[in-house]
Amino acid sequence: PQTCKTLGIGWNSKREKALASTWGIKDTDPECQITIPSGIVIPSKWENEILSVYVHFPKDLRTGKQKGQCLRGTGKKPFLAQGKDRKYIFIMESALDAALVWQELQGIHTTLAFNGATKNTLEQQYANLINAHAHIIYLQDIDENGAGQNNGKHFTSLFPRAHLLRPASGFKDVGEMHNKAMQTPWNTDLLTIRQYAELIFQRVNAA
Repeated sequence: PQTCKTLGIGWNSKREKALASTWGIKDTDPECQITIPSGIVIPSKWENEILSVYVHFPKDLRTGKQKGQCLRGTGKKPFLAQGKDRKYIFIMESALDAALVWQELQGIHTTLAFNGATKNTLEQQYANLINAHAHIIYLQDIDENGAGQNNGKHFTSLFPRAHLLRPASGFKDVGEMHNKAMQTPWNTDLLTIRQYAELIFQRVNAA
């Protein structure tokens, strides 16, 4: 609950209409109404200003392959969870994974998820923030169509200092890996995010 409160993540139980302004979305018409789908509501903010609101659809609410959508008046923007230091920044594709990593590392390290945003046109403030960290760690998704792998290669071409890492064998991403490791009965061969991070720190510091 504290992670959701701090990062502004919430749950919308039913599809509804609301004024854009009540959701912190700027619109030329103050009376503009937007439709809020049912799902996990994830705001992308910069210095407390809401730039984008993305609603993630749980699997049982999905129709077709659509995993979620941005609210009207907002585009796809990176999701950012600021950490307490500037030693490590963890980059990934999914905002939910970024929130999970931030939570499991106790808010010490910054996490950023592209969440569908285009890397080629990454705003300068995000690029500056990424480069301000001593170590840039890109947690790669492993997709059957190769999209996650291509995203990782593209990111490291933009940020050559980045360390490109992948989840344990057999898992799509770190969120899936962590969730499996936390299931009972415990499988000590699987890594939680904290255990995975410790291995990352050792590898990065030894490089």
